[in-house]
Amino acid sequence: MIFTLRQIQEKVKEKHSSLYATFVDLRKAFDMVNRHAQWKILLKFGCPQKLVNIIADLHEGNEARVITSGGVTDGFIISNGVRQGCVLAPLLFNIFMTAFIISLDRTLQDRGMNIKYRFDKGLYNLARLKAQRNVRNRYLTELQYADDLVILAKSEPEAQRMMDTFASVYKSLGMEINSSKTKSLFMYCSGPTLPQRNGLIIDGTSIELVEQFNYLGSLVTTGGDLDAEISHRIRNASYAFYKLRDRVFNCNDLTIITKIMVFKAVVLSILLYGSECWTIYKKHVKTLEKFQMRQLRNILGIKWQDFISNQRIRDQTGCITIENILARNQLRWIGHVTRMSVERTPKQILYGELAEGNRRQGGQLKRYKDGIHAMIKNIGIKDTWETLCQDRSKWRNVCYKNKGIFKARQDAGSTANNASFTCSECQRAIASKIGLVSHLRAHERRRQQ
Repeated sequence: MIFTLRQIQEKVKEKHSSLYATFVDLRKAFDMVNRHAQWKILLKFGCPQKLVNIIADLHEGNEARVITSGGVTDGFIISNGVRQGCVLAPLLFNIFMTAFIISLDRTLQDRGMNIKYRFDKGLYNLARLKAQRNVRNRYLTELQYADDLVILAKSEPEAQRMMDTFASVYKSLGMEINSSKTKSLFMYCSGPTLPQRNGLIIDGTSIELVEQFNYLGSLVTTGGDLDAEISHRIRNASYAFYKLRDRVFNCNDLTIITKIMVFKAVVLSILLYGSECWTIYKKHVKTLEKFQMRQLRNILGIKWQDFISNQRIRDQTGCITIENILARNQLRWIGHVTRMSVERTPKQILYGELAEGNRRQGGQLKRYKDGIHAMIKNIGIKDTWETLCQDRSKWRNVCYKNKGIFKARQDAGSTANNASFTCSECQRAIASKIGLVSHLRAHERRRQQ
């Protein structure tokens, strides 16, 4: 869902259109499921009557008690919602919400974001979507992951009409929208003047219009860029690192190998969460590289005055660059999307574009697929990558082989650049003459101390 939403934002910017996204929060979603409606939905979807009766019996007569400071309360019957902790609960809730979406499709025709897509002729064939044949259209009205719902509209009036429809269908199923936690985000790329916005209203309550929203752990902004998301990821990763600093990274009883394994498993996974769908720029990579090197130096107890290069630290820790990790993650993810069935939304949005709006003249903004194209071109599989993606094991070999290719290219470039000057005292390779002068001055200051 994060990938789909970021792709929609990217295509809205590309076609100079607008997007009004409403992030809906349901009040106690799992506890408000109408059980009688749930059993009817299961029967309608073809579940045998005997199995429905068994599931209903599991939910019948459930009691709960509350532990308070004065003791335990008397038991009370739970008549709504799925069972807490039951393995069937997520599946039952998904089936319930599927019925909700099906009922909406009948009333929300020709609303939302109009996407046209085509799967043949290759992802990078620019003429394939201009043809009259084999091009399909779809109106994308919402994105839903469990109880996290995003309503997609082109304008505020359309968003209000869609919101009213969603609210009425929710009420018919016994559910309620939490208006205080529901937020709206407006992304406008159609012109220099921002249209007047009055805000959405649900049951007489105004919905807050925000500049950014934390959706499924990723920060989505009105600009559709990654600046806020990169800062958000670094803050979270820094918090995780310093929570473990005393017990793990500064612990003398643990080996460097163990510390690096924890760093990769905990800190880097937080830092690069959702990176599979990033349209990344060099400035973002540099920022992430700085964070990684700062924490690795912290783990090894190395200061900048020690004159130890980043490459030596990587060799010592076995950590590859952020550029390599991003390339591996994104190539692995693009393989998953390419192998998806044609009915899946991520594949449709990747191979498609907005049916309305026009691209600007001249050079275009960098797109997600442009970054993928640069990677596969560097590997040398530009013409065969979509075929390779269909074989999961072969494609994974390509992804992890890519790590080595990027590393070899980086090391070769680093050696070529650093071969110009060498420090006579520590034999360190320096890229430029002014760098050598500054380096020798640092040696002089250390001798004076």
